[in-house]
Amino acid sequence: EVFLAHRQVRDCSVRLMRPDEGERLKAFVVLNEGVPAGDEVRQSIRRHLVGRLSRVEQPGSIIFGPELPKNEMGKLADWSVGRRTTGQ
Repeated sequence: EVFLAHRQVRDCSVRLMRPDEGERLKAFVVLNEGVPAGDEVRQSIRRHLVGRLSRVEQPGSIIFGPELPKNEMGKLADWSVGRRTTGQ
């Protein structure tokens, strides 16, 4: 809900990192149409999270993509923090 309150975020999924990725949360973010993915919007989202989420609730990785990752059955799927659609 905190991510979705950001004016440039259309959708988001947050999960725990896999053990090989680290010990934090990771976020996969779908931006509103016309919003370019990159460091500027990533920093804007991080500033938005400060004060709304505790340090441990803030993801260590934010990755952007055109739609949330889903499996063959259409259910939300995991993603790798190594996957760099447009960066972390």
